[in-house]
Amino acid sequence: MLNKHLTKYVEVFVQSIVDQGIKEVVISPGSRSTPLALACEIHPLIRTWIHPDERSAAFFALGRSQGTSNAIGLICTSGTAASNYLPAITEAGLMHRKLLIMTTDRPFELTQIGAPQAIDQTYMYQNYVSQSVNFPVADGSVETLQGVQQKIYQTLSYMIDVSNGPVHYNIQFREPLMVDIEYLEERFKLNTAHENNTNENSTNKSKVMNSMQMTADSMLYLIDSIMKHDKVLFIVGSMMEDSLDNIIKLSNDFHIPLMADMLSHYRSISNPSNFQVFEYDSIFKSSIKEQVKPDLIVKFGRPQLSKSTNLWLKAQSCKQLLIQPSHQLADVFPNHFDQILYGQLSLNTSDLDGLYSIVLNANKGIEDKEVNKEIADKKNENTDIQHQFAQQLINLDHTITKLKDEFLANYSNDELNLLNKFLSTYLSERNLMTLTIGNSMPIRYLDLLTNEHTYKIYSNRGANGIDGIISTGLAIGMEEPSLLIVGDLTFYHDSNGLLMHKLYGSQTDIVLLNNNGGGIFHHLPQSKDERYFERLFGTPMDLDFEHYAKLYHFNYVSFETADDIKKYFTTSQSTSKLSVDLDNKIMDQNKQNKQNTLKGQYERTIFEIKTNRQYNTEMFKLLNENINKGIQHVEF
Repeated sequence: MLNKHLTKYVEVFVQSIVDQGIKEVVISPGSRSTPLALACEIHPLIRTWIHPDERSAAFFALGRSQGTSNAIGLICTSGTAASNYLPAITEAGLMHRKLLIMTTDRPFELTQIGAPQAIDQTYMYQNYVSQSVNFPVADGSVETLQGVQQKIYQTLSYMIDVSNGPVHYNIQFREPLMVDIEYLEERFKLNTAHENNTNENSTNKSKVMNSMQMTADSMLYLIDSIMKHDKVLFIVGSMMEDSLDNIIKLSNDFHIPLMADMLSHYRSISNPSNFQVFEYDSIFKSSIKEQVKPDLIVKFGRPQLSKSTNLWLKAQSCKQLLIQPSHQLADVFPNHFDQILYGQLSLNTSDLDGLYSIVLNANKGIEDKEVNKEIADKKNENTDIQHQFAQQLINLDHTITKLKDEFLANYSNDELNLLNKFLSTYLSERNLMTLTIGNSMPIRYLDLLTNEHTYKIYSNRGANGIDGIISTGLAIGMEEPSLLIVGDLTFYHDSNGLLMHKLYGSQTDIVLLNNNGGGIFHHLPQSKDERYFERLFGTPMDLDFEHYAKLYHFNYVSFETADDIKKYFTTSQSTSKLSVDLDNKIMDQNKQNKQNTLKGQYERTIFEIKTNRQYNTEMFKLLNENINKGIQHVEF
């Protein structure tokens, strides 16, 4: 029996989320979600992905949000299905990523009476979402339909244009759950035709994702603070992509050393700062960190990946400013900041120069004709304290890079060196667009190995967990050549996520760093007690990962030595090089077809690098010791 009230309800509901920019939805099948899943599948403007595992599905949606910068929808049935979303929602909330979580629910009369698959789903993610809405059952009234539409417009316009963070909708559906499919097909077809006719030149709202701009007063305060200090340091984290051009201009104009986190996307831009410093993690691990004494630190975006940098920041007593992309609870870790400013720095060059003039004029009361000379003097004084401070850090940076490269050239067969040798060859043969990195040791290795590059780097650095990375990485690599680097425990945690490659295909190769357990624990104090360490923390699994490759349609290659890697790239004829023409053809097909068309188009590979945990730890410590020793006599 078809439910006419419910049919109209989901028509209004789905059309409303489309109007507000939701054009992709990840669906996990279930009974209670039937009407909503059908409506999304039917709508011509929604691209749907089907994943039967809610936990991996949510991380896949998180990856799509990161890779496309769009708001992505999630749909699941009632009960513990909704509970499985929590890990990914936690990451999304802490990373300020835009997800629309749609949990379907049993009607209120079936809650808290022992009915099956009925749990309290209202506000179940309240610690990690910006909005929670509990929608009523369909009753056929105009008032209910208007209320549904109004609430969707209110919450989604806030999420897409203002807030960075997920929104949760809990929608109660009463049986019968079947909707009129022919009616929905006709209505959505008419709505889409009308939208195409009336909004032919409009921008997809989910692509707009308006960034909050920093106010003029805040910009003036920032510039004034820079001009009043002699040794300024910029530290750039993620979520400030729209500000990078202005940050670089400020760095170049005032000779400010710039330390940009690997996840900031700064390292992939074509016109970097003249005063960039890459080896800050090694600097702040060494004894020379005591000599790095700025009098103003400007921190942009989210906290740094580097633990040593965060510890150093916490120990500084100088003035520190924090720039955050939006008006949400500021990510003040690891320190108390003297001032927090909000918004992106997105001015053009002439406007920024105009603010310089305003600040100088206000500070010195000089005539306008003298202002330009003051600005030129400030920009071109190559012997001032600020320039000397920057140059000392740059020289130190170059010294550390040289020491690191020499170490990597002379040692082999530990995890860091094998990964370096693999990447140096792999990247030279592929037009890589994105790189997704697992937490724990892989992301620390990559921070050491990737200075300037052409691809964008992603990771789940909200709660920094090791779960869900495979799903996130495959989602990011659905349209562009991509590489995913994870450890063996991370791989195991989200092995269900590999299903999306089998179902849809992907352009993602996977590097599996297998040291048979938790390598990062060897760097922590608990490693000193051998009686309990291996069972509780080392956690060897002794898994044959080649079976995963066969199960989910990947090719498989394993390496144990540098010679293995060299031999593979020298002799292998079955590489995963991608044709640009074929890439463009596939992407054009995707634009015309709501279903993913990549399935079966590419052969992707799991590259397993097998190493010994203890040896990896010894070599990693030796690298840091060599760097520390090599810079002890550097003058700063």
